[in-house]
Amino acid sequence: MPIRGKLVTEISPTDILDLIQQRTPEDPFLEFKAELLDPRKPSERLDIDRADWVADLVAFANSGGGHIIIGMEADDQERASALRPMVGYDAKKLASTLRDLAIAHIKPHVDQLEVHSFEMTSDDWIVIAAIPDSQGKPHMSSYNQGTRFAVRDGNRKREMTYGEIQDSYLKGPQQHLLSRFMSEVESINDRLGNLERDLLNIFRKVN
Repeated sequence: MPIRGKLVTEISPTDILDLIQQRTPEDPFLEFKAELLDPRKPSERLDIDRADWVADLVAFANSGGGHIIIGMEADDQERASALRPMVGYDAKKLASTLRDLAIAHIKPHVDQLEVHSFEMTSDDWIVIAAIPDSQGKPHMSSYNQGTRFAVRDGNRKREMTYGEIQDSYLKGPQQHLLSRFMSEVESINDRLGNLERDLLNIFRKVN
């Protein structure tokens, strides 16, 4: 795939057009959205879009990372089929809004997350999100009192099981903190043991 593993700044318009030409399907690392947060939608639908957006980011970050392309239509087999571009102003505004949502509603913060407007031509723009395979997983999204731990499963997201969340915590940076804590505890125990032996030796000499 022409964009796998690339930062947004490394992607070219040709890469995006190649997705259409090759009828590239969605997969665990790639998702297409024809539009997002269309202001003509009712407010309830916009809230659903916002909640889904942050859950989508979390799902990629909790898995192997990937890209979300906004402004790309997919056919009935979920393959890239055509662009649905925006004007530059709308793309830049949307990218800014989507970044703000990620900052406000994803914990912990996803380092190196990119959400940028992308110029195909001077008149046609899309938005691309590049999500890393995060080292800070598991991430959680929270919007309108709804909390979600999501993960990619094929070309969809699903809720993580309790066991998956637990395993992710144990394999993440929390495990490093726990290991360091246990090492410090062992070191303290060793020092206490040495102190106890020294005190016993002193006691024997006195008596």
